[in-house]
Amino acid sequence: MLADNRLYIHRTFDLSRLGVQNVRSNPAVGSIIVKNNVILSEGYHKKFGEKHAEVNAFDNLHNSQLTENDKLKVTLYVSLEPCCIVGKTAACTELIKQNSVTNVVISSIDKTPKVDGNGVAILENAGIKTTTNIESVVGDQIAKTRNIFAIQQRPYITLKWAVSQDGFLSSIGKQTTLSNQFSKRLVHKWRSENDAILIGTNTALTDNPQLNTRHYFGPSPLRIVLDRTLRLPFSLKLFTDEYPVWIITEQPTNTIHPINDTVTYHNIRFDHALLKNLMDLLYKANVGTLLVEGGAQVLGSFIDENLCDEIRIIKSNHIIGQGVVAPKIQQKADETIQMDSDTVSFYYLS
Repeated sequence: MLADNRLYIHRTFDLSRLGVQNVRSNPAVGSIIVKNNVILSEGYHKKFGEKHAEVNAFDNLHNSQLTENDKLKVTLYVSLEPCCIVGKTAACTELIKQNSVTNVVISSIDKTPKVDGNGVAILENAGIKTTTNIESVVGDQIAKTRNIFAIQQRPYITLKWAVSQDGFLSSIGKQTTLSNQFSKRLVHKWRSENDAILIGTNTALTDNPQLNTRHYFGPSPLRIVLDRTLRLPFSLKLFTDEYPVWIITEQPTNTIHPINDTVTYHNIRFDHALLKNLMDLLYKANVGTLLVEGGAQVLGSFIDENLCDEIRIIKSNHIIGQGVVAPKIQQKADETIQMDSDTVSFYYLS
């Protein structure tokens, strides 16, 4: 039976990933309903504020041609502990209790305050057998962005940079292309999976990036630029498209007239508490995930303050000779993949 549980839980993982681009800052969750080793229905959390995975699974079951007897005494598999609080939607534990479920199999516990094991307790008190921690290493990995957001009240932070074979981020003062076409497309996929992306003033001026997902399907993230003294010219690509941009500055924002309605200015002091105050601002704005693509100074600031949950490094086969030195990572990569001539390494810190 344990082998079957693992098989079905892995199916919930597959389903959960279908919602990654649209559910943040809620968790990506998948769910299936099984009886007599037959999957009767599937569902996943499709969009923030809308029906949860369990609700969609039951909706799909009720809309099928099954008899009432088929709907009795089923097992519900779910990648994350069912919620037990009323928010934008009703509590999933109540739905489960009302739908003749005899067993619930869960991969990961939801660390959201007021859930965190309480969902399991409610089901067990109702006489529903629950099994937890099935393939929880994978389940926790999928749920980690939500858990960081809920527990630490800040976005899940991923640092990303490309580095030359000889250890440089770029030549000094000029745009330097390191990643190959496959890695570039992968980076645009990562952007589609994050709520926001952040760079500093120098990167904006030197590279003039768009920071969107033009090479991959899916939503473009909120672009955030640290611009202490408002040096960025309105001719930059960031200011000439339809995607939103936040400018973080020390300058008084009440006298600034944005070039268009996609640009918003936020006043934060550039002192020792800059990143903390910025994370507070992002949390209040419900930004659940942040991808940092800045230069050496910005990346180093996040590393120095231990404000990073994951690091992704694309190592190119290009040789620069001299330039901006890339940050050094002491630990061994947790995962490495090859993208033609580029090596992509993943470091999981949370």
